Amino acid sequence: MPAVSSYALQWSNVAFSTIAASSLDLFITDGNGSISNSGLPQLSDSQVAELVAQGRRVVGYVNLDPNLGHFGIVAHFADSGWQNSVISQAVDLVRRGYSGVCLTGLSAYNYLPPFYPPGRPTTVFIRQMANEMALFVARIEDAITAVRPNAYVVAFNNPFFGFDLTPDAAGAQAYAAYLDAVDAHLLLGGGTSNYVRTALAGETLLIADLPGSPESYADSWTRGILYTTPNWSFNAFGAFAYPATAGADTLTGGDGPNRIYALDGDDLIDGGAGNDYIDGGAGQDQIFGGAGDDSTDGGDGRDQISGGIGNDFIDGGAEADQMSGGTGDDTFVVDHPGDQIVENAGGGRDVAYARSNYTLGTGVQVEILSAISQDATTAMELIGNALDQQIFGNAGANFIEGGGGADFLSGLLGDDIYVVDSADDGVFENLGAGRDVVYARTSYALNASQEIEVLSTQSHVGASAIDLAGNGFANELYGNEGANVLNGGGGADYLMGFGGADGFAFTAALGGGNVDQIADFVPGIDKILLGSAAFTGLSPGALDAGAFAAGTQAHDADDRIVYDSATGQLFFDSDGNGAGAAVLFATLAAGTNLSASDFFAF
Repeated sequence: MPAVSSYALQWSNVAFSTIAASSLDLFITDGNGSISNSGLPQLSDSQVAELVAQGRRVVGYVNLDPNLGHFGIVAHFADSGWQNSVISQAVDLVRRGYSGVCLTGLSAYNYLPPFYPPGRPTTVFIRQMANEMALFVARIEDAITAVRPNAYVVAFNNPFFGFDLTPDAAGAQAYAAYLDAVDAHLLLGGGTSNYVRTALAGETLLIADLPGSPESYADSWTRGILYTTPNWSFNAFGAFAYPATAGADTLTGGDGPNRIYALDGDDLIDGGAGNDYIDGGAGQDQIFGGAGDDSTDGGDGRDQISGGIGNDFIDGGAEADQMSGGTGDDTFVVDHPGDQIVENAGGGRDVAYARSNYTLGTGVQVEILSAISQDATTAMELIGNALDQQIFGNAGANFIEGGGGADFLSGLLGDDIYVVDSADDGVFENLGAGRDVVYARTSYALNASQEIEVLSTQSHVGASAIDLAGNGFANELYGNEGANVLNGGGGADYLMGFGGADGFAFTAALGGGNVDQIADFVPGIDKILLGSAAFTGLSPGALDAGAFAAGTQAHDADDRIVYDSATGQLFFDSDGNGAGAAVLFATLAAGTNLSASDFFAF
């Protein structure tokens, strides 16, 4: 059987269907009517069997107090006949299929005034009876484990039981037998903080902290389990929460939905199976989520967090943390540029949300890197790695770099800067989303829908030949010292090749405002490249001398390219001096000395 990490008390009429559908792994119910006049609903043996077959524990109440609430005391709990009848009830429960028992009435040793021996101090007698109660519990455990070796024993405990034993070897021996027999201690809130302080380290506490009781997580000094129920009827199911101290704690969850809150100190926390919530608090913590969909917050300090199996949410908190999601679709929150994410190939579809500038480490298999708030206006720097990522900025002026691979990059609002490393990178910006710049380390063409104002090589003094192509929007294209080909596409574009033998290409349909400005054309070195789809009728290759005309209009029928050096305007006339009008498609610096040899048709 796995460790217990979630439970409920059936102290109200909770439907069996609700119980069966819950994630609880321990259910405490009235198996034989031993809590007299309670009116508690009882599970049928077949329902118990169904829950046990699902891997749950179902324990039934067994009352150790013969006086039923101490009104009209008529019997002594240490009477052998009474103890034998109680043991028979407990054995009957486990034979019927129950996982074990929940022992109530342990305080009966403290309510025996008719049996106080004359002349003996009351305290001495109570301590002797406490010893006897401890041994009684041990005898019950011996009897039921003889029938069911892994029988589970819950003690509905008096919080001061440990103090009431005799302070001698006999008391120590009785208490050791008691602790060995009991798997978990059930305490109800409403008293003082001592209510939970009496447990020894390592004991499992099932604590129902009722509304208005003064207990808090900080009061729970044990390494046990703390469960909070929101109402007195106990019909709302909840998860455990582990108490912690300000020191270096070791907190271990069971197999259900734990809530673990650590405090100061360098803690070691293992959530175990189940969907856990873990808060590491201050200190340099080691946190293991285990199996299940866990939510983990490392808090302050340099933490090491491992999500394990499942779809985990991991926030390292302040300072530089190491976070490993394990298998499953994990979500990370990075709060510090020094945070390290560990994700291997095949580990699920993972997302990292950044509160600060962040660069994914080499080989980290995170599919999405995003600003934590896409509405925020704080400028962020987000950089991927050599794998394929989707990277999203926010409404500020972001710097986004794919880092290799085929990346999807979107800065959203704001004046964003992108660096693309692959022709397969996609940069996505909507109209009116700021003045955005793409720096290319390789030849790159904007997609039709990318509203990018500037496309440039990353270094204008570089000598690598990088070709850049715009789209239907008005783009600015900048080359470098290499032999670049700049193609503005549609729209009114600005083209600057810088040094090198550059080609300025025109392939989009002419007219409709599609007039590009060539800022630094050098005759005899650079070329104007004329695409056949836009410049119909031109023979491929170098432009025929007869197809070039200087001036403001074509002079004869075979003139096609008309250049007015006084204004720097460049026209295409599809029918020479015929009736068709010439179409302006580019402007150069006035006075640039062009000739037919500066053009090439393709």
